[in-house]
Amino acid sequence: MKFILKTYFENINKKINNIRIKNCSEYTFRTDFENFLNVSKIENSINIVHEKKSIGFGKPDFVLEKNDFVLGYIEVKNIQKNISDKILNSEQIQRYLRFCNNFIISNYRDFILFRNEKIILKSSLFSLKDKKLKGKNIEETENLLKSFFSYKPELIRKPKKLSVILAYKTKILRELLNNLEEKRFKKEIYGLYNIFKTTLIEDLKYKDFIDTYAQTITYGLFLSRLNVDKKINRKTAFSEIPKSLGIIKDIFRILKADEIPKNISWIIDEIVESLNNIDIENLQKELSFSKKKNNEEDPYVYFYEHFLAEYDKTKRKSKGVYYTPIQVVKFIVKSINDILIKDFDKDFTSENVKVLDFAAGTGTFLLETFKETLKEFSSDTEKKLFIKNRLLKNFFAFEYLIAPYTIAHLKLSKYLEEEGHKFDNENIEDRLKIYLADTLDNTEHKDIFGFMNLSEEGHFANEIKVKEPVLIVMGNPPYNSKSQNNKNFILELLQEYKKNLNERKINLNDDYIKFIRYAQCKIDGYNSGDTKIESLKKGIIGIITNNSYLDGISHRQMRKSLLETFDEIYILNLHGNSIKGETDKNVFDIRVGVSIALFVKKQTKSNKIGKLFYFSTLDNNIFYRKDKFNFLEKNNLKSINWKKLKPKKPNYWFVERDLSLEKSYNKFWSLKEIFKMYSSGIQTKRDRITIHFSKKSLKELKNNFLKLSENELKEKYSLENGRDWSIKNAIEDLKTNDNIQKIDYRPFDFRFTFLSKKSKKFIAYPRYKIMKHFENKENIGLCFSRIWDLKKNYTGFFVTKFISDVHFSNGQTYVAPLYIYNEKFNKLDTVEEKSVNFTKEFQKYFYKKYKEYKKPEEILSYIYAVLNNPNYRKKYFEFLKSDFPKIPFVNDEKIFDKLSKIGKKLID
Repeated sequence: MKFILKTYFENINKKINNIRIKNCSEYTFRTDFENFLNVSKIENSINIVHEKKSIGFGKPDFVLEKNDFVLGYIEVKNIQKNISDKILNSEQIQRYLRFCNNFIISNYRDFILFRNEKIILKSSLFSLKDKKLKGKNIEETENLLKSFFSYKPELIRKPKKLSVILAYKTKILRELLNNLEEKRFKKEIYGLYNIFKTTLIEDLKYKDFIDTYAQTITYGLFLSRLNVDKKINRKTAFSEIPKSLGIIKDIFRILKADEIPKNISWIIDEIVESLNNIDIENLQKELSFSKKKNNEEDPYVYFYEHFLAEYDKTKRKSKGVYYTPIQVVKFIVKSINDILIKDFDKDFTSENVKVLDFAAGTGTFLLETFKETLKEFSSDTEKKLFIKNRLLKNFFAFEYLIAPYTIAHLKLSKYLEEEGHKFDNENIEDRLKIYLADTLDNTEHKDIFGFMNLSEEGHFANEIKVKEPVLIVMGNPPYNSKSQNNKNFILELLQEYKKNLNERKINLNDDYIKFIRYAQCKIDGYNSGDTKIESLKKGIIGIITNNSYLDGISHRQMRKSLLETFDEIYILNLHGNSIKGETDKNVFDIRVGVSIALFVKKQTKSNKIGKLFYFSTLDNNIFYRKDKFNFLEKNNLKSINWKKLKPKKPNYWFVERDLSLEKSYNKFWSLKEIFKMYSSGIQTKRDRITIHFSKKSLKELKNNFLKLSENELKEKYSLENGRDWSIKNAIEDLKTNDNIQKIDYRPFDFRFTFLSKKSKKFIAYPRYKIMKHFENKENIGLCFSRIWDLKKNYTGFFVTKFISDVHFSNGQTYVAPLYIYNEKFNKLDTVEEKSVNFTKEFQKYFYKKYKEYKKPEEILSYIYAVLNNPNYRKKYFEFLKSDFPKIPFVNDEKIFDKLSKIGKKLID
């Protein structure tokens, strides 16, 4: 090799002398370098591929292949540039290192060899200064190249390592598909996207489809590899996928084509390469259920959790994806079985016991149900017959995301195979009844020629969704307060929870609430208009969800409806709400509190409203996650010391409340009864852009918005358009908006903004109907929260002279101006008249109660004093934490005046 290195050096040196070093580019020596690699390789079977610039997106300059195996990659830089730390730490190189286990970076004279993201060898063949070869340099470069060419990858033995590798390569595939330029292939992808929308998920966005498609390719290949003992390739993987997973096969059709662009196919081949480099025997052992202890983590969930963490950390938040701890799943499944035995004289093995997991995820609930069911069989023959004739026919599930859907099929199939069932991969009927479907949408999907599997999946799912009565609904529905599931089907069902609420803003849009309502209808039935859901008029729901519905004020009709439907309701409140300031630990890695709920409807309802049983881990000093898990493991429905609550109208609380002062408290005046007009504070949706510390910076931003293009603004300010705020609307508003207003952004934190007059402009929700009364006017307003937390060390009540933000104080801030300004027109001018913002009913009550006239400011001062009185806050905390404050007006006028003066001091 010494001669080869000398020849290479001479060729480079000669070319430098001919064209001068300053005229050299990154591509000047590519051919010389490629020739050098070809004569340096230690085996003829090694093929060196020089990637053209046009297809090099995301891929290094040279790929070395050996017997359909990628041996390594080389990236080259301009000969004039040293390989600095800046280059090595650049996004491009770091990206390459994540998927290139055997990687060289070179500037034609220096070489650095990486192995598994770490530098293992360095060499410098020559420098541009002396342009001389030294024996030591030749030897170091020779050793580096030999090490590179002789690389043998270490087998992947652990699921965690494989999941991380696959996640990163899938992320690259997603990026490449999102930046697709090849027209023919892009047309095929877009056609498949439209087919998905037509047959399965009508409101699927293209970006989400690409994400789905990339994950499907990876998990389809993974599935294919686990099904065979031999290596796979991109074209043969299709045939290894069971017919029962027709959706995956339909998506894989496009991969069979030879016309896949090279800038896509290379990363798919990389994924295949990783899968072919697994220790299949050891991996299958790691993924086996028979090798796991009772409470060990589900290996498939563990696999997908690691995949998701690497692939897209924000996905689980945006989709509300959180996987259920096994202790929670076991408790719910065993409790359902106990109720079946106690109230229905059945168990999971009984004929016609049909089960639906309405948010399957990776199939954890179904897996535990299978285990609970199959342990009843001592005979293998009986067990096999039950699996074939009952379990595969009567246990259903829906899942919206394709990766967990695939994992669920894979996991449960493997479990049943270990229990003795042999799936017929050629029989499309021999499958798990897990469907890729949106539980909250019953849209009838069209048939598409050539993609019957996709069409049938949607048809079958809809049949089960509305026409197949089930006895049990279970699962862990997504937690997502900004739900985008707004199809007519679920919105119609949800109207039941909104009856007679008389609320300005009804916060019932969280996905989990919609899932509970669907489950309720699935057990109790529904028939109104064009929507009909068949049911047995009896059954059980077993779920874990966000616990906000237990004591949310806007959830009172939901609670009433559930009590009217079900005979017995069991609430195991696991708490863990760090947003509210609860000090215990959540069973999930989330901030909202959670609870387990079991709803039981018997054949004939005995009472007008059901019985409510409640247990709180917080009230029973169970604070830590491990202690909560231990409690769930050691207890069952019978052993828990339930408290029987007696929910009463109008709120029907699902938690234990001290309501001994309710009668007297309800005689007080609510703030919403005192003030005629009030609203929440302004909501910008882009605080970083719209709220400024100075008028100067606000004006500078306006100038930029008016002179730069949308794309330039996106780049400069890292902006994205959304449903409630867009760059276009903000620009349009700023063209005529000079209305700079001081804003109470946070307590004692005054800033500036342009106040919009209409929604979804520069300010998304300016609440102008209220805020205009502070707009360059003499006024004062009361800021208050509807739900208050005694544990916080500051009050939720303030006063303001300016417009205020929705998060000005504790939680969501409301503001009520003391005065309302109205324009009055006369012949000479337009003047503004102000009137007090008290309701007629309140004014009538107040001026009848007190003999002496009180100014509006005095009344406001009194209210402010009451709200800031520690004794009032402590005494009525049970009521303050769930609704707008109510104000007591004392009978003694002297005490009123005294409190009013205290309030004025606080205001001043």
